[in-house]
Amino acid sequence: GGGGGGGTAVSGVSWQTSSGSSCQKIKGDVNGDGIVDELDFALLMENWGKTTTTALLSWIFTQAGLEPSYMFGGLATGEFASAALSDSKWSILEGDEYKSARWDNGPKFAHYTPKFLLLTAVSWDHVDVYPTEASYLAAFETLVNNVPAEGLIAVSTDNSTALRLAAQAQGPLVITYGADPDAIYSYRAVTQSPLGLHFE
Repeated sequence: GGGGGGGTAVSGVSWQTSSGSSCQKIKGDVNGDGIVDELDFALLMENWGKTTTTALLSWIFTQAGLEPSYMFGGLATGEFASAALSDSKWSILEGDEYKSARWDNGPKFAHYTPKFLLLTAVSWDHVDVYPTEASYLAAFETLVNNVPAEGLIAVSTDNSTALRLAAQAQGPLVITYGADPDAIYSYRAVTQSPLGLHFE
C-alpha cells in the first residue's frame, strides 16, 4: 500500500530472463532491502488498482502453472492467498512510489532495479512527500531511466504523462498499448458482463 491517498500507485513483476540471468530469492523482512535484490523487475504503474493488478497477475501466472512467488497488500476473492514463496523464476511484487520508511522519503520502487516496466498512468499524488508535481515526476523519471537498454517499457497511450515519461527512456524498447488505434496493441469495443470485461 501507499500510505494514504488515492493517486498513482505502482505494482511490480519480476522474473528471470530467458537468457538465464541470475534469479536468487533472498528471504527476509519484506520491508528490507534484500528481498528482491537479485531479480529482474517489471514494475506496473497505475493511478488506481495496484493491488488488484498484482493479485490478477499472480492469479494468472498461478493458473498458467508458472508457480510464481508473489505478494500483494490486500485480500483476493476465493481462497487465493495474498503471498507465496516458491522456487519459480517468476516473482510478482506490489510496490509503490510512497516513501520507503519514516526515515527514508525515497520511493519504495527506488529499491528495485527494473528490467521491464509497464507504465499505465502517472498523476501527481502524496503531497506530503512530493510537494510539487515536478518532484513527483522526478522519481518516475529516475525509474524510467533505470530500465536498461536490453529492457522494455510498455506504456499506455491513454495517459499523456506516462507517454511523456516513457519517451525519456535511454535505450530500452518502448511499446504502446491502449484505446488509440495507432498504439502497437490497441483495444476497442469494451463491454462488461457478470463474467468480466470483454474487448476486441
